[in-house]
Amino acid sequence: MEQINTTGLRRYICGVKLTKLQQLQYQQGDYIYLKNMRKTNGELFSCYVYKDKNGNPNFSNINIQEIMWMQKEKPQQLLKSYGGVELTLSQQINFRAGKTIFLKGVKKDGETEEKNIFLTKLPNDEVKIVERITTPKIDVEEIKKISIRDYLSSLGYQPQKPKEHEVWFYSPFRNERTPSFKVDTSKNTFKDFGDGSGGSIIDLVMALHNVDFKQAIKALSEQTNLPIIQPQPSLSQQQNAPKVIVTKETDLKNKALLDYLDERCIDIDVAQKFCREIHYRIDGDENEKEYFAIGFKNNSGGWELRNPYFKNCTSKDVTYIKGDRNAYQDACVFEGFMDALSYLSDFFEGQIFLNKDIIVLNSVSLLDENNTTLIEKLSSYNSIQAYLDNDARGQKCTEKLKQICDKNNNSFLDKSDLYKGYNDYNEFRVAKKKEKQIRDVKPSSNKIKSKPKNTPKIRR
Repeated sequence: MEQINTTGLRRYICGVKLTKLQQLQYQQGDYIYLKNMRKTNGELFSCYVYKDKNGNPNFSNINIQEIMWMQKEKPQQLLKSYGGVELTLSQQINFRAGKTIFLKGVKKDGETEEKNIFLTKLPNDEVKIVERITTPKIDVEEIKKISIRDYLSSLGYQPQKPKEHEVWFYSPFRNERTPSFKVDTSKNTFKDFGDGSGGSIIDLVMALHNVDFKQAIKALSEQTNLPIIQPQPSLSQQQNAPKVIVTKETDLKNKALLDYLDERCIDIDVAQKFCREIHYRIDGDENEKEYFAIGFKNNSGGWELRNPYFKNCTSKDVTYIKGDRNAYQDACVFEGFMDALSYLSDFFEGQIFLNKDIIVLNSVSLLDENNTTLIEKLSSYNSIQAYLDNDARGQKCTEKLKQICDKNNNSFLDKSDLYKGYNDYNEFRVAKKKEKQIRDVKPSSNKIKSKPKNTPKIRR
């Protein structure tokens, strides 16, 4: 029987996470309909997407109009239903184009059992079943006994910190350098400290494959009938990830780094006060080539490193910046140091004066109940203002901060509405600068100007 290739699946398009079925359809070149995709300017849009010959997303609405016309004028040319299952508009588009479609709950004539099948159209318009999926009955409690550790290993995720009753993995949901995904082998449960999720193997399969409870039960009972997410190389190779070795620390003066900060709309005086120029090399590099980056120091003495082509760290920890005068014990919390520098750049007026403490998490995964040092520090403030990202992880972290404040009867303000429609504070600041440049450009006249005026530069 013909099998479907599940390697190299694409997980995201314009910020929207694809279901496992959509990943499979997209890989085969099918049209998939995605809602609330985000353009680079923050605008949301929805439409049909398919993979072009170069493997890149192509956005089109043409086929919708064609099918709508055929539904009205030539309905006999469309497959509208099969085995008692009505085809969606998207399925009609793909089937007519000769693509494979997936149908659930099909019951053919003379059969009593409902089945999930893949269908494709042959050149002579004959309908062909590509693959059948059957679901044997199994007890839910028995399914929960399937080892999470073994299941993750079967997908290519290898344990990093095995202990007596627990083992740590690099999270299968994101790229990371420190394992934050814990499996309790005695209870056979998991806890993802990056986003706070956890549960049984059923919960893991539901999240990993973006399916409901019933579909997860079916997948586990058949030992993986769902398309498998292929481990990203950066995850599977993390155990042997190259180490960053700092070779020199100087004042921040490199022109390339200053230009990069200028592009990110960071005030240079602000950056030079809180950042350093770090020279480093990669351990194991035979050529021992030296690189340089903007360095932002954390409380463990490690560095968050950034340049236009590199984003890494020597170690991961929170950064505390003490305010110059903070009698009211207030703090502003940021996810990354570029957002903190953007905030400070907005309020810079000739000199840098802080009337609040600044806390940069450097990773939302560090805001965890087991990080008692950070929890105690946050609990000591009378007021906290959160400037975290507007994505799901940032908002979940914001909710955790609010719970800490509520527990201690402290004031809490979620400031993310200031940059609503943008992912973070820095993205908002860059967009506003571009808007200002457009407004400041005078309307063109009939006179030819030999020297056009320069667009305004950021304050340094």
